[in-house]
Amino acid sequence: MICPKCGTEQTNENSECVHCGVIFAKLTPEDFEPSKYRTGTSAISARKAKLPVSMIIIIGLLLVSIGYCTYNRQQQKRMERIGPVAEQPIQESTDATVMHKLGFEIQPLASYRIRAKVLSIERYRSGRWAQLCPVDFALGWGPMSDNAITGQLNITQSNRWYHYRWKDAPPIDPVLIVRNSANTHLVPADDNIESKLFKVRKGEIVRLEGYLISARDSGGGSWRSSLTREDSGANSCELMWVTGVAFE
Repeated sequence: MICPKCGTEQTNENSECVHCGVIFAKLTPEDFEPSKYRTGTSAISARKAKLPVSMIIIIGLLLVSIGYCTYNRQQQKRMERIGPVAEQPIQESTDATVMHKLGFEIQPLASYRIRAKVLSIERYRSGRWAQLCPVDFALGWGPMSDNAITGQLNITQSNRWYHYRWKDAPPIDPVLIVRNSANTHLVPADDNIESKLFKVRKGEIVRLEGYLISARDSGGGSWRSSLTREDSGANSCELMWVTGVAFE
């Protein structure tokens, strides 16, 4: 006789298996029938071999979680190696004409190119101005693109503001923080630019090209970009019409 549980051949008429110890008297006749799942095994061994669906789902989710965490750690290490950025933003006069988008009148004030590290990203989805300007980047260059410095700052964004805080003492002179970082309100020139902006991630180096602008809503209200990197507080942010995006 062959044990239906482990498949061990019995040398005599034992009451239990000499290998796994299963008691034959407690088994049903069906347990001794060949399994439809595996040739040469019994139904009981086939049932034991099947994993519950819930267990398969749990294992799958565990593997996905491990993969996600591993990817995030790799991305974080890559971001920590990026920077600093030596270039300063380039602002030049322009004779570009008035543009229109979504009922807004867009007046270019200066051409603007910047290569900087993305310190924070904030999306905006509700309100009239969010239709025009759906995302803000807090950008840093010079010392504010150096991980040794930004790692000592708590950088956040909310309600179109960019905030930075330090625990004990500022890692650099606060004047240098102001001069080498900016909360930049981004107005994509078209859907393709918008899609590219949404793909940028915190910690990456980004290149933006376009114009610093003023915008006037046909229904009332206006918004004007700062034209200096020396200011801080209200009305010190850059409002940028973006015509080109690249990230490293």
